[in-house]
Order: sequence, then structure tokens, then C-alpha cells
Amino acid sequence: METIYTDMGDFGPGVIRVCWFGLVFPSLILSYLGIGASLIEYPKIYRSIHLALSPHNHFGRILSLTFSFVMLLISSQLAGVFSTITQAINLGLFPPVAISKTKRLGCVYLPQINQLLCFISVVLVASFHNSTSVIITDIYGLAIAFLMFTTTLMYLFVIFAEGRYRWWLAVPVMILIVLDILFVLGTACVLSSPGWPAMLIAGFFALLMISWLIGRVELKRLARSNQLVWLKHKNSMRQSILQFEFER
Repeated sequence: METIYTDMGDFGPGVIRVCWFGLVFPSLILSYLGIGASLIEYPKIYRSIHLALSPHNHFGRILSLTFSFVMLLISSQLAGVFSTITQAINLGLFPPVAISKTKRLGCVYLPQINQLLCFISVVLVASFHNSTSVIITDIYGLAIAFLMFTTTLMYLFVIFAEGRYRWWLAVPVMILIVLDILFVLGTACVLSSPGWPAMLIAGFFALLMISWLIGRVELKRLARSNQLVWLKHKNSMRQSILQFEFER
């Protein structure tokens, strides 16, 4: 799902809509319904639902397919992060970092962000994952819940900000916001113990972007005030010169 949206700039929205409504969305519905039915029938397999649903006589094929999906997911996540941070830099919402573009595909690559993500991933896996814990899953679930909520909220903000408010557009979004709030509340129970790394990482980047935005606004204000002072000084000097030439 993430992969098709990272290819939006290369293929356009029309191809993405066809892929989403024709293949990805029906596949997700069938997959989630099957997982839900399995959990209702066998509730004890919730900790390893995907492994329990896999055929045990094809473990090697399932393992190779899992590794392929992981590599695809990592590439799409990195492309999405690089694209989002590049847009934030262009909007003045993120400190400038080194950006390089590939010659063939036209994608962006941020080496400093890539190193930071690698460091955070290694620390999270080494610190919060073991064979008897599902802390990594709880962190991921909490991050996804907040991501869906903020995305829906920003979409509603765009509807009002662009002046395209229609009640038939706002009502479905409000329903989605209610569902997202339920998801957030459902995952908020992990805040007391394992969910705090996700909140810490999100808070760090939010503080970084807010601080950078406030600094840019303050810098523009000071530059504007200094420019006004310089214009006043320039006008006074011009008036003094004109008055001196008139007296002569």
C-alpha cells in the first residue's frame, strides 16, 4: 500500500487509483476479513496470526516471500520518508540536509536521514525486542494509529482551508476521525510501558520542526524590521542631500 503512493510522482494519480481500487483495496479487505475470522475462531493465535495462517509444509517459500515483502516495504518506507522530508524542507518546515537525486528514476536520497533512521531502528530492535515480548508490535501499532488520525485531520483541514467545504465531503471525514480516535484510544493502553519510544521519536521530530519554523518566522521578522529601519535611514539621507543641494 505504501509503495503505490510513493510512486505517485512517477506514474500519476490515475494509475494509482486503478491499482488501489482494482487490486490493493480488495486484497486488503479479503486479507483483513480472513484474519478477523481466524481470530474469532482461534483467539489464542493473535500473537502469531500470520505464522499460524501460513501452510507449514511450505515454510521455505513463505520465508523467502516474507523477506521479499520486507525489502519492498523498507524501500517504500524510505522513499516516503525521503519525499516527505524533502517537501518539508522546501516548505521551510525542516532544517536543510543533503539531498541527492538519482539520474534514472528521479528519486531523492537523503544520506543523513538514512543514517539517522538506521541508528534509530538498530537501537529500537536491540533495546525493546526479545522472543517473549511484543513491544515492537505495540510501538508500530501506536505509530500507525496516530498516523491515520493526523492524516485524516489534515485532510479535513485542507477541505476547510482551500474553501472547498461541502457537507458531503466533511461527513465521511468526520466518521473516519471518530474511527481513528477509537484506534488511538485502543492503542493508548501501551503508553504506560512499551509505547513511549514511538511518542518520544515523534515528539523529537515535532519539536525539531516547530523550533525550526519559529526560528524562520522570527528571522524574517527581524529582517523585515531591519529592512524598514534601513529604508527610513535611506529616505532621511536622501532628504538631507536634497535639502543640501537646494540650499546651495
